[in-house]
Parts: sequence; C-alpha cells; structure tokens
Amino acid sequence: KHVLCEKPLAMNPQDAFDVVRAEHESGRAHVSLGFMRRFDKGYGELKDALDAGELGTPLILNCKHRNADVLPGFTNVHMVYDSAVHEIDAISFFLEEPVVSVQSITPRSTENAPEGLSDPMLLLFRTASGTVVTDELYVSTKAGYEVRTELVGSRGAATVGQESGLVTTQQEGGRWGGSVPADFRPRFIDAYDAEVQAWIAAVADGSFVAPRSATAWDGYVAAAVCEAAEQSLTADGAVEVQLLQRP
Repeated sequence: KHVLCEKPLAMNPQDAFDVVRAEHESGRAHVSLGFMRRFDKGYGELKDALDAGELGTPLILNCKHRNADVLPGFTNVHMVYDSAVHEIDAISFFLEEPVVSVQSITPRSTENAPEGLSDPMLLLFRTASGTVVTDELYVSTKAGYEVRTELVGSRGAATVGQESGLVTTQQEGGRWGGSVPADFRPRFIDAYDAEVQAWIAAVADGSFVAPRSATAWDGYVAAAVCEAAEQSLTADGAVEVQLLQRP
C-alpha cells in the first residue's frame, strides 16, 4: 500500500532496512516518510538556492533546534531520536550524501534541564565529502520554539528561520515574550499541510512519493545515523556511521 508514515520509519536500522528491501523487491516506491521540514517554505528556498549553485560548494551546515520545555523523563537518548533526528534528515535533504561520523559535545547544562539530561548538547557530523554539520540542541530554554538552519558555501551563506530585526526569547511574567512561539505548530503548520497535500497528489497521479519527500531509504539513513549519535553519547571522540549498500 502507498503510505505516508510518520517518522521514525522503524525503531532501529535493521528494521528500517527490512522496509527498504521489501519496497525494492516490490518493484517500486510506496513509502513517503513524514519529515515535514522538507515541505517548509524556508527549507525549500534554501534547497533551491543550493541546487542552483548560488551558494557554491557547501562547506558547513549550522543547525539550531530549541524547545521551551520537554516532558519529565526526557533523556540524552531522546535528545537524539526526538530532536536531532530532524537535523539528521536535513543533512540528507540539503547535502544528498551520507554522514560518515558523529561526535557529541556536552557543555555545562542549564539549571532548567531535567535530572540527568545534558542540555544544551552539540552534535558534530561529517559527511563523505568533508562537509561539517553542527547541530545545537537546547530543549529547556523556558523561552519558546526555534529552528534555524544556515548553509555556509564557497560563494556565500544563507539562513532560514531567523526573523528580521530584534529577536528576543525571554519569558516575562510567566508569559511567552519576544518573537518566538511557545511550540512547533506556528513554525511548521504550513509544512505539515503541504506534506499531506503533496502525498495525496502523488498517490493520485501514480507516482506515490512526492518530489522531495523523505523515502524509506531516508528513514533507514536517519535510523543508522541516530544509532551512531546515541553511541557517541558515551564514546570518546567521533563514532563512525555504518550504512548498508542501497538496493
């Protein structure tokens, strides 16, 4: 059946690859995976600029992922699979190449973090071509929801998710202040709608998977990189990403 599946595709790389193999054996693509940021207007404009060569060779991809708060029991492992997984798919979307290693760096934690959570956290990824990706994760800001992405290339840089003018993220008098919303919905509501409409159109025209939609393979790649990122939480230095050959 032709499905739009919420991420993750599976709970581990092995199960995700089983989906990739089964889809391959069926003779065509059936799975669209719900990484909705691919349908965000800003993400699309940045991808267009990169594909058109306007930014030259991609050198560094800087990502920021901030939440006002998280539920009790949120751990470093959740930080990888619930938060960083979006930036991990952004690497596939923007750069279209595999991640070969990931390293986690944990600075001093905020006093707002739940017990045992390293917050903020920085993940450093390196791709096959040598592009470096930084992912700043900070999920207990007590301020609001922010997602920003900057592509630094050989011909210039471009940023999405950065409002113009003065941006404040403080919480004042128990109310959300400044320019940032309290959660993800205002930021990505249009992307969710665009994603679903694109999937409906793809099923209607027989292509089944919309252009730029994440695929089963993207889901497998995200699972494999997340697994390496989880291992990096307790490793000394970078952890290599192990990817099976694509059918």
